[in-house]
Amino acid sequence: MKCRGENHGMAKLTEREAKAILRLRHAGVGYHLLAEAFQISSRTVGSICRGERWLHLDSEMEDYNGTNGKANAKTSKVC
Repeated sequence: MKCRGENHGMAKLTEREAKAILRLRHAGVGYHLLAEAFQISSRTVGSICRGERWLHLDSEMEDYNGTNGKANAKTSKVC
């Protein structure tokens, strides 16, 4: 099994921090402010929000779009 999330040797965030980024972004906080607060690049923030990084969080996070866990291409992104 591949190491993922904070268990990966190159991880700069904990799972808790990655979830916080998703919640804060959903609340309207901008990429640059999040990047500064978590000491990562705004590109990394964008990758997390677009589901390109920390992919396993999608199944664990509360569904902000009211789809009850059912993926929908138009509503599955939180950012």
